[in-house]
Amino acid sequence: MPINSRQKGSRAERQAAKLMEEVTGLRWRRGQQVKGTAESPDIECESPYVNKLIQVEVKHVQNLSIYAAHEQAIQDAEGSEVRKIPVVLCKKNNKPWLMCILPEDAAHFWHVIDAGIQSVASGEDKPLW
Repeated sequence: MPINSRQKGSRAERQAAKLMEEVTGLRWRRGQQVKGTAESPDIECESPYVNKLIQVEVKHVQNLSIYAAHEQAIQDAEGSEVRKIPVVLCKKNNKPWLMCILPEDAAHFWHVIDAGIQSVASGEDKPLW
């Protein structure tokens, strides 16, 4: 992968983490940067509870197959103890971020986020950082 592509991907992951913080009220960070393995998520939440249940795939490309990106999020989540909710955050140059989630997963996504907020606030779920 060319260096510019890698830098673009890293920048997109940082932007996506910031966006998820604004949307969910929880802290997010780049996953692979911290863990350094290919199995690491693109971004991860401060809440271990949320990380167990949500898999986020970040894409910043001009020509995106949303179904392929969603499938990648599903495949990346395989091997988990429980089914993870696949989420795709995608962006084109000079366009806003889009969040793709299956309609049947939307309510569960927000339930997981709310439970993550409550567990971090109560000290029940020790933040990762």
